[in-house]
Amino acid sequence: MATTGPFNGTSMLLYLAGTSLGYSNSFDLNVNAAEIDVTSKDSGGWKDTLSGLRDWSVSADGIVALDSATNAEYLQTLVTNRTRINIKMSTDVSADGYWHGYGYITNLTITAPMEDKVTFSCSFVGDGAILQVTKT
Repeated sequence: MATTGPFNGTSMLLYLAGTSLGYSNSFDLNVNAAEIDVTSKDSGGWKDTLSGLRDWSVSADGIVALDSATNAEYLQTLVTNRTRINIKMSTDVSADGYWHGYGYITNLTITAPMEDKVTFSCSFVGDGAILQVTKT
């Protein structure tokens, strides 16, 4: 059955090349459109704009787990190899919609504070369109 109405964010996972990012805590999908200024003397003192180039990015964070095949070591390999990867955000419920596109990892940070868990944060930039697939 499809997820309807508001739902718990724990249900939404970030998938890289078809496998969920291990030990992740959260992710953000950002979709942007550049602003093209078309203000003229005919604008009556108001700024006029058009929507320009669009782009998207994903940032994620989680807990470093050296025993996970899809965690910090995997992310480091994506950076090192400059791998273009399929990125998908989904509840993994077959009737639910999802977002997906291709992109590259642009940042990986490992944080190891004293007397606390080791964490990672990473960022991806989209290469081409992000597609929203709607299911019913």
